[in-house]
Amino acid sequence: MNLEQQIKYDKQYKQNQTLENMTPLFITLLIVFIALLFSLPTQTLSYQKEQAVNEYILADTTAYSEIDSCHYENCAMATGVRAYIGAVACPRDMPLQTKVMIDDKVYVCEDRYNKNLSDRFDIFMGYGKEAFNEAKNYGKQRKAVQILR
Repeated sequence: MNLEQQIKYDKQYKQNQTLENMTPLFITLLIVFIALLFSLPTQTLSYQKEQAVNEYILADTTAYSEIDSCHYENCAMATGVRAYIGAVACPRDMPLQTKVMIDDKVYVCEDRYNKNLSDRFDIFMGYGKEAFNEAKNYGKQRKAVQILR
């Protein structure tokens, strides 16, 4: 082997050694990237410019009952289920079935709020005169609303 061949061989050997040394680093970085990719949330909540889950917002809350607000047969809500205690009408840009917490009680967004007051949460109080009075007495209150899911 002459000197020129030896230099060429040495360069190639160093390149191979560099690649071999970089292979574990590359594999490690690839594994970290894949792990991060799979740990990202698969669904974002698109309420008020994609707020994070479990974030608190300050919003007006009201209450309603079957007497004053059931406009559809069987008191059906936007999701198609009959109104129940624990359901809430949410702002229109919040996905249905989103869970929210108001005053340490968890509610499910089953309905939509009126278009002209779309920034409110309207809590369903129940059926009958007693629920109607309870809703009326609730009035309009500014509350911290925690978006759970």
